[in-house]
Amino acid sequence: MVAKARRQTKVPPRIGPFLIEGVIGEGGMGVVYRAQHEQTRALAAVKTVRVRSESCLTSIRREVHALAELRHPGVVRILSQGVDRNRPWYAMELLEGETLASYHGRVWGADPQRRQAAAGRLAEALTHVRRVCDPLAFLHGEGVIHADLKPQNVFLRTDGRPILVDFGISRRASSSGGHEVPDLPALGGTPAYMAPHQVTGDLLEARDDLYALGCILYELVTGRPPFVGTSAADVAWQHLRAPAPRPSSLVEGVPPELDRLLLSMLEKQPRDRPGHADDVGEALEELGAVREKERRSRRSYVYRPRLVGRDVPLGQLMDYVQALQKGQGAVALIAGESGIGKTYLALEVSRRAAGVAQVLNGSCLPPG
Repeated sequence: MVAKARRQTKVPPRIGPFLIEGVIGEGGMGVVYRAQHEQTRALAAVKTVRVRSESCLTSIRREVHALAELRHPGVVRILSQGVDRNRPWYAMELLEGETLASYHGRVWGADPQRRQAAAGRLAEALTHVRRVCDPLAFLHGEGVIHADLKPQNVFLRTDGRPILVDFGISRRASSSGGHEVPDLPALGGTPAYMAPHQVTGDLLEARDDLYALGCILYELVTGRPPFVGTSAADVAWQHLRAPAPRPSSLVEGVPPELDRLLLSMLEKQPRDRPGHADDVGEALEELGAVREKERRSRRSYVYRPRLVGRDVPLGQLMDYVQALQKGQGAVALIAGESGIGKTYLALEVSRRAAGVAQVLNGSCLPPG
């Protein structure tokens, strides 16, 4: 949200009811503008979302609407949304000040030798990340995945409390109403903080946010991300294949328990990572992070099962998709017990089919 634009962007004079003042940042998902409401004169950050076809506009607007319903002091407020020139947009409260990225630069900039963990401020760094766990646990309990968690997207209030901003259009984690947006780029996100499933374009889940949080914590502790390379593709490959260096091999003063926590958060398979953001928060408190005095209640959540033992039905459904290219239509019904992965199977077929056909997602809601 605060990163400088990488290339020259043509700035529209207005988006919806907002008068555009300039570009705040730009990434693979879209552009964030500084804007002012034409009537109220209230300032806002307006983000447009890039799409490759009109077919996913409804899905994206549904995701933004889900974000707008969230209420948590650690989550940016969505003010309004709409479509402008066939491009969806949403307006967020404009936040200005320090982020975890600027905090990192300030702390590590004062320690050019980079020898001590967190530049000698380990408890402070652990506390910052521990505080991020609270809004993250809330999001996951609501079935929302941030999908673009990075230091630039964590604002710090004057009291040190974080606010998460600039979702990478949220992916609904709930298996009972979740929707994938297949037209978004497979590499939507920032390479240094991308989970392996995000690199491969797979469906995301809460533990992929925890992977990104692990990358953030790793960078605060060691002064560098877990994976560095000469190109985004090089970094992405390391997320998929290379083990992260043990933090204690890079800086002094890293407790063995912190080594283990960080490496567990950076496991390639989600099942091998900590289960919930609250688990990470409690581990950080044991390592010296300031304990939270008040914790907001949040909903419990379960993880969508992976496609274990689903190769045969997946292959059958993809045969139907291939037949579409020959003009042969079909209707397929996926049935089975609750929790065996029916929704995940359907979403995986939708994701793969998006490359050869137009995919329309729908859902049935109970009356009332």
